[in-house]
Amino acid sequence: MNRRHFIKSSLLVAMTSTLPRVVLAATPSAGFDYELIVAPADVNIVSGGSTPALCFNGGYPAPVIRAKQHQPVRIRVINKLNEPTTIHWHGMRIPIEMDGVPFLSQPPIMPDETFDYEFTPPDAGSFWYHPHMNSVEQLGKGLVGALIVDEAEKPDFDEDLVLCMKNWHIKDDGSFTALTTP
Repeated sequence: MNRRHFIKSSLLVAMTSTLPRVVLAATPSAGFDYELIVAPADVNIVSGGSTPALCFNGGYPAPVIRAKQHQPVRIRVINKLNEPTTIHWHGMRIPIEMDGVPFLSQPPIMPDETFDYEFTPPDAGSFWYHPHMNSVEQLGKGLVGALIVDEAEKPDFDEDLVLCMKNWHIKDDGSFTALTTP
């Protein structure tokens, strides 16, 4: 084992051992590539107690969504929050009606309702998804994930690792501090 491989492996083990739950992909439902269930869930971020987060598919980190350049992707979002939400596909050039901006590009997804997003990514790259309703709280409490659009022609590389970092505003007991301050 060479030094680079050892360091890379050690960092990966150290990072994954501190994660409360690793979700590699969202579960598809019939006719969809992915299904995202938006709901409250307790997660363990600090050893002092659980954090009442908002999550995709029951845990954090959020599922990594993978799409392919120039191929359609269908994502069903089910809102189990007690407030409206939407999903914005940050940085993607997609039709306005799929962009997740409430009252501009789509109606909000009300509690216990679903919305089906369908778009064809024109660009390959690393993007992220997040809500555009009550964004400070919904993002602050965990609703954020990675969306990777692979190139139409696969490049030659050995590994493709996704690393997402999030700043949690929590106390030692796991409860949230103020998400904004004047």
